[in-house]
Amino acid sequence: MKRKILDCLIIGAGPAGISAALYLHRFRRNILIVDSGNSRMLKIPKSHNYPAFKEGISGPDLLNKLKEQLLFYNIPIHSDNIITLDKTKNDNFISNQYFKSKTVILATGIQDIEIKLPQIKKFDLRFCPICDAYEVINKEIAIVGNDSHSVSEALFLRRYSESITLLTQGNTLTMKDLKIIQTAKIKVITDAIIDLDYIGSKIRIHFSNHNKAIFDTLYSALGCTKNSNLALRLGAKHKEGELIVNASQQTSIPKLYAAGDIVSGLNQICVAQSQGAIAASDINQLL
Repeated sequence: MKRKILDCLIIGAGPAGISAALYLHRFRRNILIVDSGNSRMLKIPKSHNYPAFKEGISGPDLLNKLKEQLLFYNIPIHSDNIITLDKTKNDNFISNQYFKSKTVILATGIQDIEIKLPQIKKFDLRFCPICDAYEVINKEIAIVGNDSHSVSEALFLRRYSESITLLTQGNTLTMKDLKIIQTAKIKVITDAIIDLDYIGSKIRIHFSNHNKAIFDTLYSALGCTKNSNLALRLGAKHKEGELIVNASQQTSIPKLYAAGDIVSGLNQICVAQSQGAIAASDINQLL
């Protein structure tokens, strides 16, 4: 039996993909969501920037609520890893040599790079100062990183606390970055982290020189991996792995759209949802 060609294949069931799916379903389009189950939202301890939850809501709980709305409309999520995406002779798309679609929305997101310690998943790391710096006002804050990105993050957090320490993991900052850090009165520890443990609710860090330091919270500013390979292999334009899109969320590849953290811009749940809605609306007009 020949499979019907989808109007849209949505790759990723985070806030961008779910938003796009809801809009397209209500536009009465034939869609499918394929998801690997590795959403960045699963790492959010609690979000206070998302409206309607005055006491905050954890990333996993919010993601479940979003998926409940898909279930309400009987929109299925197919669990799979999409590893190939190609154009067909008819100018459609085929992925994993199985799913055929007239259009595609990539909502594949990014993955934060974690500190390389065996037991790191036992600790409540923070990755997004924009999301939760408000919750660490006047706390002892440590940031792991050794480049201009981590320096920018330290400067951002400096507005929330006078006690900021940058942990460079044995690496040396550039003279320019070091001057910026010193001017902002941000402390620097260059020794590598070899272990972590809890002292009550605080995190104690063990360094390679046998020194220890205790902090209220720990941010990882080691960067992230962009899940944009599917688009890059088709030749989509990008900036350091983040896909470049037009005002309708369409990439440089016709009928290939992108939304959420995989797109260059502000990485926030509400932004991803709006981008998903914009992409879906443009696809509805296109079909």
